[in-house]
Amino acid sequence: MLSTRGLSLLNLPDLSFNLTAAQSNPFHAQLNPTGIINLGTAENRVCQKEVSDKLEEFRLTPDGNRWLQRYAGIGGVKGTKECFIAHFNEPLSSPISSKHSILLHSLTAAYDVISHLVCDPNDFILTPSPFYARIRSDCGERSECRVKGVPLDMDNPRLDIAHFQNEFDRWNGDLIKGGRIRAIIIMNPHNPLGNIYQKEELIELCEWAMKKDLFLIFDEILSEIIYSEEEKKSFHSILDLLDLLSKPELIVWMSSLSKDIGIPGVRTSLIVTHSQSLLRSLIRLEALADVPAPDQLIVQHLLKDKDWLSSIFSTTRIRLSAHSQFIVSSLESIDIQCVPPKAGITLMADFSKYLPSQSTEEEDALHLRLVKAGVILTKGGPTHAPSPGWYRIAFGVPKEELELGITRIYELLVPGRKVEGEVSYGQ
Repeated sequence: MLSTRGLSLLNLPDLSFNLTAAQSNPFHAQLNPTGIINLGTAENRVCQKEVSDKLEEFRLTPDGNRWLQRYAGIGGVKGTKECFIAHFNEPLSSPISSKHSILLHSLTAAYDVISHLVCDPNDFILTPSPFYARIRSDCGERSECRVKGVPLDMDNPRLDIAHFQNEFDRWNGDLIKGGRIRAIIIMNPHNPLGNIYQKEELIELCEWAMKKDLFLIFDEILSEIIYSEEEKKSFHSILDLLDLLSKPELIVWMSSLSKDIGIPGVRTSLIVTHSQSLLRSLIRLEALADVPAPDQLIVQHLLKDKDWLSSIFSTTRIRLSAHSQFIVSSLESIDIQCVPPKAGITLMADFSKYLPSQSTEEEDALHLRLVKAGVILTKGGPTHAPSPGWYRIAFGVPKEELELGITRIYELLVPGRKVEGEVSYGQ
């Protein structure tokens, strides 16, 4: 018989359908051109050749081999955290200190561990919605806390304190629902909308939360893939705002290389907190989520080549921006309204016109029809989208796959119509 914790996992939503379907019949331009195109998983493969070529250069040295034969110990392989900190410090005016940071093997692990440390079972975490669907599992599978959405205006997504207060009043301390609000998760830039929060609204939300002694977990994994220079100037890392906040020790910052460089198979992330009690607790759990030595050595290899990094980030921004523009233009031509992103590798699109009725059942049915047509999207329901018919589209695939994926959507929804135009990188 399983424990109560084990049995509770069986009651959580199963988010594996998309990945299982994609893996069962994966698209390959030469080997399987009729396979399924996965626009559901948020991978960044727009520079996969350039990244693959760089990874080919990696070789284990005698000193590197040593770390495969020994435990790396607290803090990981010598030099890895320093490389991470130097990389993330470049755009910051308030640099990260090693004494305030820790390495874990992924942001999935970071959400798991941090929610375990700041929440008790049945407590709540608030986050703007629609949200990255996996957060519910990351924070709930072991920590047994629950993520609740705070609705964003899809036309003008911003952090509205009134909406946060409404959800706080709804869930906090209800004896029937159980638990308390303990933290807020903010993805900036946002996944899946790709919007960027402004400095004033970030400070306002932080002060509102700090009056209630809530932790604020900031995920800035998409900050290197803000498309335009103008938008990049409007982005403010929470780490540069700590001196303006009344309780900076309630801020937890995290990031990784899986989205911007496009190496989710290299499991690394950096977490920063000025709370000494939280940091000491994180260190106690580090062994449960430490970074494999080969991954740490690969990270060092990539992050030391600043010219290559600059080139990759520049090319990635150009290509992802072009991909998002192609999707918005193509879908809006057939009355599917989109929320144009300013950053990241996903966007939200409203397919409700193609639902016989506005229901979750019809959203599920269209999702299955799309899969049978050879393209996978993420349903809006698990992201806490505002109404049935919204889907998340991940567009970090090579441009040929993206163009074919949109063509398959056309063939299903508007037979006989042709997609106008193609992805253009302007080069």
